[in-house]
Amino acid sequence: MEALRLGVQDFLTKEGLDRAALVRALRYSIERHRLQMNLQNLSLIDDLTGLYNRRGFMALAEQHLRIIQR
Repeated sequence: MEALRLGVQDFLTKEGLDRAALVRALRYSIERHRLQMNLQNLSLIDDLTGLYNRRGFMALAEQHLRIIQR
């Protein structure tokens, strides 16, 4: 229950680990990652213009400022 509270989606034990369970967990993980990236893009890019919105611009600007400061 503690692991679920901390955000674990798939929990694999050594006893119950077989090829099918591992493949299923990897597929779910890859799909979850793809969906998270899609949601992130939706929150940063305007659908109509395809350009960064204010949040996207600020995130990109912060990233470039960190690179410049290094």
